[in-house]
Amino acid sequence: MSDNLVTEDTLAQVVEAVWGQVLNLFPQPAAPETDEATPDLSVCVHITGGWNGAVLFWPSERFAQRASALLFAIPEADVTPADVQDAMAELGNIVAGNLKSILPGPSALSLPTVTHGHQHEIFVRRTRLVAKYTFACAGETLSIRVLEGILAARGVAAGA
Repeated sequence: MSDNLVTEDTLAQVVEAVWGQVLNLFPQPAAPETDEATPDLSVCVHITGGWNGAVLFWPSERFAQRASALLFAIPEADVTPADVQDAMAELGNIVAGNLKSILPGPSALSLPTVTHGHQHEIFVRRTRLVAKYTFACAGETLSIRVLEGILAARGVAAGA
């Protein structure tokens, strides 16, 4: 397999730019969490075409509430669950779109999937982790991961 097209440095630059420009929040690199607890909210956006993979992140409820208020310029107390879903989908879409712009194309983004529920996991089949950026922002630690699609080995008999 060739070298990774998305590195942790690239991912950090994209996240820092998006969070700064969209939310006026400035993430700082943080040590990866050792806690195995899974937040109740997750975001997934797939990139398909010239490059295949997915962008995933798991914001805490507290961060999602604050980011939603900032994105929609409303008081945190007025943020609804639908606002949180819309805001997190938009953040996922913006990060994935920025990454897509530096990857081989043409490629397309899926609609963002926002999952809310207790102790769920996301499994993206036939992918491998190529970049992870853990950062502290607005008093919370978040992690964004980029998974790259891997080709499945197919046994093809000669002459078949």
